[in-house]
Formats: sequence, C-alpha cells, structure tokens
Amino acid sequence: MIKQNVNGQLSTGCLFNSLMSFLLFFSALVTSVFATDSFFRVPLDKLNLEKVYIDPTTQQLGNGTKEKPYKYWHEVTFKPGTIYLQKRGTIAREQVVINQSGNKNAPIVLAAYGVGEKPVIQGSETVKDWALSESGVYQKRLVLAEGEGLGIVLQNGEPLKRLIWNKSVQRTFKNSGAGTFTYNPNTNDVYLKCRKDANPNTQSIEVSRRLFGIRGRDVSHVHISDMHVRWVSFHGIHFEDAADIGVQSSLIKEVGGTRLWKDIYAGNGIEFGNASRNGYVHNCVIEDTFDSGLTVQTYDSNKLADNFVLSNVVIRKSGFAGIEIAILAPNRQKNSQIKNISISNVRVYDSGKGWSGDRSGQGIGVKLNADAGKDNYLENISLNKCSIIGSTGYGMWLYGETGSVLVQETLIENNYKEGILAQDPDAKTLFLDMESSHVFRNGINEGTNGYGGVAYNVPGGAGLRLVNNTFYNNGRIAVSIWSKVNSAEIRDNVFGSSGPRTHFYSAVKLTDSQITNNYFSQSNVPVVGYAGGAYMTAEQFDKAVNVANGNTSGINLLSDSEQEALQLKLQHIREFELKK
Repeated sequence: MIKQNVNGQLSTGCLFNSLMSFLLFFSALVTSVFATDSFFRVPLDKLNLEKVYIDPTTQQLGNGTKEKPYKYWHEVTFKPGTIYLQKRGTIAREQVVINQSGNKNAPIVLAAYGVGEKPVIQGSETVKDWALSESGVYQKRLVLAEGEGLGIVLQNGEPLKRLIWNKSVQRTFKNSGAGTFTYNPNTNDVYLKCRKDANPNTQSIEVSRRLFGIRGRDVSHVHISDMHVRWVSFHGIHFEDAADIGVQSSLIKEVGGTRLWKDIYAGNGIEFGNASRNGYVHNCVIEDTFDSGLTVQTYDSNKLADNFVLSNVVIRKSGFAGIEIAILAPNRQKNSQIKNISISNVRVYDSGKGWSGDRSGQGIGVKLNADAGKDNYLENISLNKCSIIGSTGYGMWLYGETGSVLVQETLIENNYKEGILAQDPDAKTLFLDMESSHVFRNGINEGTNGYGGVAYNVPGGAGLRLVNNTFYNNGRIAVSIWSKVNSAEIRDNVFGSSGPRTHFYSAVKLTDSQITNNYFSQSNVPVVGYAGGAYMTAEQFDKAVNVANGNTSGINLLSDSEQEALQLKLQHIREFELKK
C-alpha cells in the first residue's frame, strides 16, 4: 500500500492518483485522436477540379483520362485546378517534380483513385548481377544519371544496416556481420553482405538512386493526399521557398542516405525548406528515415519560414530527430527566422533506432535549434498532446535562440538521455514553458548514465516554467538547473519514484523565482539539492530557501501491484498507438 503523508497535508495517494488520472486522460486522448479521420485542410469534394489519371501498369498510350491513363508522371503537365490521381496498388518508379503553382480556389492536388493500397512513388531500382568482392562481400558498380545519388539499400523489401565507407572494403566491413551495406561515393560501387549471408543474386535487392519522391520549388497551393513515398536517396517529400503546401493521409518510409559533399550524408521524410510558409502535415506516418522524419528548416541567410501545423502524425525510427525545427548556419548564415509552428497529437517513437543508426550521436525525439548568427531565431513553437518515447538521445533538445517553447499535455518517456535538455552558453531568449505534462523514466539505468528528466543549462537564458507536471522514476535527477537563469517558476508538480531519488537540483541560488506547492516522494536520499545544500524533506528545503514555499514530501513508494498496474496501462497505450 501507499503510505500516508506524515503531515496529512497532501495524500500520499497523490502520486498514484496523478498517474492514474494521466493514464485515463491519455488513453481517452489516443482514442479521440485516432478515431477521427474527418480533417481535411482542402475540401476536395467541394472543388471543381479537372481529373488526370496515372496508372504505371497500363500498356497503352494514354491521354490522362480514366479510360486511357498516363503511364508515367513525367507525361503530366501540372496546372491549377487539377487533381492528379495515381491508381491504388501501383508503383511509379520515378521522381515527381511539381513545377507550377495552384491558387486558393484552384489548387494542384496529388491523390489516389481505385481500391487497394496507397499508390507508391519509389526512388529505387532492382539491381542484379552482383559479383563476389572479398570476405563474403558482394559488389556492384552503378552508373548514375545527373541529379541522382545513392542512398538506402534493401533486401527483399527490408533495409540493410548502413556502414560508413572507410577507404576500403576490408576496413569498412571489419567487425560487421550480415545484413549490412555501404557504398563508395567516389566510384558509385555498392557493397553488401545479405542477411543470413545469402547470395544477392538469389534475392530481390533494391538500391535507391532518385533523390526525391515528390518535390517542388517556388510553388504554392499544392496538396498531397493518400500517397506512399519510399526508397528515395534524399528527401521523401521536399518543398523549398514554397507556400500553402499540405500533406495528409500519406506514408513516407525508408528514405535518405545520399552524400551531399565530403562526409556529409542526409535525407529527411518531409522537409519544408528556407522561406516556406503556410504548410500542414496531417494524419501521416513517417518511418525509418535517414535523418529527420519531419522538418521545417532554413539553410540560407535572410529566410523566413512561417505558419506550419503538424498534427496527428506518427513518426518512428528517425536517425537524427523525429521532428527538427532548425535554422542551420554552418557558414554563419544570418537574419533567418522560423515562426509559428504548432505541433499537436504527434507521436515520436524510437529515434536513433532505424536503418541509419544513431546519426551523429543524436537520435533525438524533437530538436529545436537556431544556430548562431545575427538575428537568427525561432518564435512561437508549441507542442500539445504529443508523446516522445524511446529515443536513443534526448527526448527534446532546445538550443539557440528558440524563444518561448510551450509544451502542454505531453508524454515524454523512456528516452536514453534527458527527457528535455535546454542548453546553450549564449542564448538569451530560450524559455521552456511546460505544463500538465508527464516525464517518465528518462535517463535510463536508474540514472547511471548521468541523465534525468528535465535539465536547463542556459546561463543567460530567459528561464523556465514547470507547472502541474508529473515526474516519475527519471534517472539521476528529475529537474536540474545548472546555471543562473532570469526566472524559474516550478509549481504544483508531483515528483515521484519507486525508489530513492533526488527530485530537484539547482547548482545556483535562484532569484525572481518561485518553487511552490510541489510534492516530493521521500526516501533515504535528499529530495532536493540547492546551491550546495542537501535537504532530506521538502519542509527543510522551504525553511532554508526563501524562494521555496508550500512544498511537501512523504513516503510514498508504490507497492508491487500498483507498479504492475501502471506498467500494464502504459504498455496498453503504447501498443494501441503503434497499431495505428
């Protein structure tokens, strides 16, 4: 049983009741999110659109009618007020380049017709006639056309694990087993060892070569619905300097891996680049991307990306980050901003666990960053009713001039490093505002890896606000502040654990701050560490520190049966989401 608080001020059932209330809320949320499929940013059925049909399996010359569809997308002439429909259950092995704009009342739409699976835009070709090179490694030299590049390699439809080319076959495959591949970017030689050491000439081997699935530049009012993009070498869907772009009810899976220059390799699921604006992604699944699953980013100076809604999206196994909102400035680009990004009902799972591995040691759930450069900053970024689970790196990472980042009613669970890390030596505007959220079991191995729940290390930052959140069984420390901040409001939170845990730590004295009305589960270690002092109870902390008030602590270890009930409920929620 959970024991009663020694002061009787706050029931020791508070933690368990809070957890159970969260689980009831979250299971209801999951059901409501996935039970509806009525959201359409573009009311296609109310628009009078001309129809053009594409059927890659047709054997006759076509004119785009349903009776005589085109065989190839490159036969299509894009124009406003037209919906382009690929037959369901078919595969188009080509790249779709949208070179014209629609308008508000006459958009350009890509969608599906017929019955069956979503139509596929595929960037790979089947490769045969492999030659044995050495040590069980097979080799094939490919000739690429201009604008093509190598990326992902698949055996019987399943990605092989990527190895980084290291000057020779022997050095690259040293200590690597079956089910791996690499390519020499200087010669376009592909090398692989099939699963179960199979001969690739007895297998179906696909090698990506087209860089994009669907792309557009300097276009507007384009909407993509019910498409499946896979096995391309760079980005699945990419729009640059584009406006009023939407993607809904689509699947982007297993993309990326091409070399851009020197040792830089890349590839995202859906990317809105540079001065793009007014975009949405809704009800999509993005899975197993080389770098980021879904990204809004600038990479040149003087760019503004503005107004994006990302909703009801499931993102799994991204190599770099599930979601990346980033101003990139490797060459000190300047005066670029990203504003007004709403992320809601988005599920991010297992970043860093896909075919590309843990890219650059990242594997982050959600990354928000503005690289250093004059007047580079993010503004008005929010997450609502999201979940970030199972990353090999941080659940969330905030870096640079991110402004105020709002996190509401979000589950951050079982990420290897911190659930949330806000860290930058120079940022002034970075402010973490989290409320009614749940931070569970981050910093695995009971904190022996040195990580915990939420960490704030921004010496000149705007500060943090943590209100009405639940922290449970995070690693080393649930919430930690490592440097001076302008303000900190930590109020009405529940800090719990099933074993000894320090819940709150500040390396410095906090001014213009309040730490009030929090509940800390108590054990045989200090519940709070503050500016060199250690406090076994919240009451001791309140008495010694002038910014602390109304905090309580008590013995409330969960019984075995209560822990089991909690684990089963969480597992049920995760399984339900993954099925969707």
